[in-house]
Amino acid sequence: VEAWDVDLDCIAALASTGVISRTGAGTCSAGALALSGLATGTQDTIIGYWGSTTATAIAINNCTGALTYSTSTHTFGCNATAGTGTVTSVTCGTGLSGGTFTTTGTCAVSLTSLTNSLAGDVAMNNTANYFDGPTVAQGTSGTWSAKGQVTLNDSAGGASFYCKLWDGTTVIASASGASTAAGQRIVVPLSGNITNPAGNIRISCRDTSSTSGGIEANMTGNGNKDSTITV
Repeated sequence: VEAWDVDLDCIAALASTGVISRTGAGTCSAGALALSGLATGTQDTIIGYWGSTTATAIAINNCTGALTYSTSTHTFGCNATAGTGTVTSVTCGTGLSGGTFTTTGTCAVSLTSLTNSLAGDVAMNNTANYFDGPTVAQGTSGTWSAKGQVTLNDSAGGASFYCKLWDGTTVIASASGASTAAGQRIVVPLSGNITNPAGNIRISCRDTSSTSGGIEANMTGNGNKDSTITV
């Protein structure tokens, strides 16, 4: 395939050698392709297929769509410009609020936040068991990010504590901490994410050293915030 920029009135048919010959202004000779339809006085592009006995004239400068070629007829064409689509409405999906709008609008992230703190101290009076500290009732669907901390104390002496952030079935995160003397408080923070929790998200702890341990609610005197969870 070859292309030429021409300002002539007609072009001769392609020879078997693939050589093109041009004719000047006036009546086109036999077998020549008239260049009618091309813009007068401008440089338009002519497409010819080598080996074909018929040339195809396309005013490429005026083609607003894609140029096509037929292998069966050895001819070129000019497609129309592709149309543009129109969005008629937008619906906010899962986890978003804002409804369906057809002109302008906003999809906002819809988040639920829950916080709970211990109302009173929790005694850990069995070294084999975990005892629930702060707990939230968030439901059993959705993806939740949970974080919190507990304040721990053993009045009998230094102690080793285990804690876990979980939903009663799946452990999201766990940690351990130790005090070195009676009445020495330690704080254990935990955080993590869970999808479709099986039950209330909570922090539970175990004193592995004695039955005198406890999860404290208000040792600081700051309104029962010493052991708190937020999801």
